[in-house]
Amino acid sequence: MHGGIIGLIMDEAMVTVLWKHGINAVTAEFSVRLNFPAYVGKKLIFSASIEKKAKKVFYTKAACVDEDGHMIGTGSAKCIKVD
Repeated sequence: MHGGIIGLIMDEAMVTVLWKHGINAVTAEFSVRLNFPAYVGKKLIFSASIEKKAKKVFYTKAACVDEDGHMIGTGSAKCIKVD
């Protein structure tokens, strides 16, 4: 699977974790590190969490693991709270 798709889903996961905590935010910047190929047909599991908050800025992280436990990639983002 193309790494850009992995990055897109991690970006969505990081914003969604904020929304689930009642925080309306948008991504200001994010980075992705790919570690292992994501093969077509393999189940992928995405997770995200909030790392810290600084005024209206939230720092989040995400991970993608395949069904065999291989770490496909990790991501981090800086998200800005929208009022």
